[in-house]
Amino acid sequence: MNTRITSAASRPIPSDAPPPQGRSLDGHAALSFDAAEVMITATAYLRETAATIPVTPGSIWREITAIHTSQPDAQQTNKYIEGVTGTIDYGGDIGRNVPENKPVAVMRVEGGEVDHHIPAFCGTASGRQQDPWCPAG
Repeated sequence: MNTRITSAASRPIPSDAPPPQGRSLDGHAALSFDAAEVMITATAYLRETAATIPVTPGSIWREITAIHTSQPDAQQTNKYIEGVTGTIDYGGDIGRNVPENKPVAVMRVEGGEVDHHIPAFCGTASGRQQDPWCPAG
């Protein structure tokens, strides 16, 4: 094994530095995780339903629309994703390229400290009800 590589791998990378010097606190990691989960899920759906179709950007894009809540039917299963940023549901519409009802939380910062009570919430997420003033999805 190359000792230069293992030595370099054991050093912390700048983004691992404690805040505020390095680590991003704006949710990019969570959004990236969910984006990867969408791609992996869409690829799995393609393999399950059409194993002979090659994995290409176009075929994966089409399968992303399969990530949605099914219509009430005993023959269908829900295929939405409970991501780390909330529910991911593309609505089953092949023309849709953004999820439906993506959660948005309004937070309060006072005196430089985040109040962990969420005063307002819109969208769909497990264990959380949408506030009545939110626009219809």
